[in-house]
Amino acid sequence: MDARSYLENSGVEKALSAAVATVIKERPINPLSRIAELLMGPPLKMTSFSAYWHPCELGMAEKGNTYDKTAASIAEFATGLTQMKDDACAKVFSMLAEDGAFEWHDPMGAPPTSISADVKKFLDSFPPITMKPVLVKVAADETQGAAHMDITLPDGGKLLSVAAFQFDAAGKVKSFKAFWHPAELGMAERKAQYEITAGAINTAAAALTNMKNDSCAMVFAALADDGIFTWNDPVGAPTMTTRAEVKTFLDGFPPAKFTAKLVKVAADEYQGAAHMVIQLPGDKTLEAIPVFSFKG
Repeated sequence: MDARSYLENSGVEKALSAAVATVIKERPINPLSRIAELLMGPPLKMTSFSAYWHPCELGMAEKGNTYDKTAASIAEFATGLTQMKDDACAKVFSMLAEDGAFEWHDPMGAPPTSISADVKKFLDSFPPITMKPVLVKVAADETQGAAHMDITLPDGGKLLSVAAFQFDAAGKVKSFKAFWHPAELGMAERKAQYEITAGAINTAAAALTNMKNDSCAMVFAALADDGIFTWNDPVGAPTMTTRAEVKTFLDGFPPAKFTAKLVKVAADEYQGAAHMVIQLPGDKTLEAIPVFSFKG
């Protein structure tokens, strides 16, 4: 495909022409900035931040009775998906709550299901895989957790994902949310929003790294209005919905460097998750899995 065809097929020429036409009509003081705004859309605002880690990791609390069970169940679920072709998904289904009592989002942003027959049909469409947890995090609410999953495909290829779980009182999965994009398996094309959301997640890491230098200004600039966003950090702690609450919370932490080791954008491209490595003073490291939602 030649360069002109590539630009035309990607919609670049059409988008640029429309942006230039608007700028000519509006005559803004900074036409380049306005063109960028028209192409990129309004800046993303974070509507939800949910961080999976446990206060015991920072000596703020003790592990509860459910901690180890949840961590083991997440690893067991990965085993179930690994052997799904051998046992017709029996192990996976044995871990799910009853039909109508669970939600399956795979990938996140695609229509969810609460029917095991739908899950079976979805899983049957996949080749055999080997799924191994790279990192498992149990939340402050120990019925919830998340994992960075390493999935090996039959040809040796890799699909990395983040999965978030919630278990009911009986230890059954009541919510499964898998963060990956269909483009990674050639099932769809990425839209422009994909890179914007991935960039917003990396920007969030930079903002948290800088929070002691700018009094959280960069963090607050990324948030939706007070009362619109929710901040759950860690998941299971009281939900924060105002900048004042988030500021008080973040002021209780020492300076730290946040690095996104893995960033995953969901199918709807307005949600995502990350494996975050947090370098604390004294050569201490906290790893967490934050999950994000944004709006344009």
